[in-house]
Amino acid sequence: MLDEEQKVEVSYVPDDGDNIEETNRRPRSMADEVTVMHGKKASQKKMYLEFEKVHKELAEVVKERDELKDKYLRTLADFDNFRKRMRREKEEYQQFHLSDFLVELLPVFDNLERALRVQKDETPNQSVLSGVEMIFKLLVDILKRFGVEEILAKEVPFDPTIHQALSKCEDQSVSEALVTEVYQRGFFYNGKLLRPALVRVALPVDSTQDTVVEKEE
Repeated sequence: MLDEEQKVEVSYVPDDGDNIEETNRRPRSMADEVTVMHGKKASQKKMYLEFEKVHKELAEVVKERDELKDKYLRTLADFDNFRKRMRREKEEYQQFHLSDFLVELLPVFDNLERALRVQKDETPNQSVLSGVEMIFKLLVDILKRFGVEEILAKEVPFDPTIHQALSKCEDQSVSEALVTEVYQRGFFYNGKLLRPALVRVALPVDSTQDTVVEKEE
């Protein structure tokens, strides 16, 4: 038949995409496997060493950061303490900067007070007495205005922190050390002792605890 005569026998032709090399590849030898294994281990070791190096560097950076933070906080605290101390010293200076001046001024107060006593004890010159009283009152007002207050002393229990004994005696009528006379007034300046009061102290008879120390002349 014509159709049968025209049939052409077609054999298999490999496609370009077929992996002919894969079919012809020879199996790896043991030496090749060992070489590949060593290469992988070397690569892993290298990566591990690099990771360890980065980890150490990071740890050093974190440590340095913590040290800098600690120094910063310490410096901040020191500065805050310094600022508070300066503010406190400024306030104290503003409160007590007249201390030395007032201590020098108090003898004027004492002398005016003595002058008034002398004028009243003797036949007074009324005009002079009035003038001295006016000056004394003016001085007292000035001292009060600047925060100077008198220490209560007469007929109060002896307090060695604000009283200074010039003399002492035993007295059956007292049960504790008592101020009986004030020789010189004492003063506070804004709540701080400016000058102690000079006093005479009466002590209980047969007192076993004589804590009053007289001022040495």
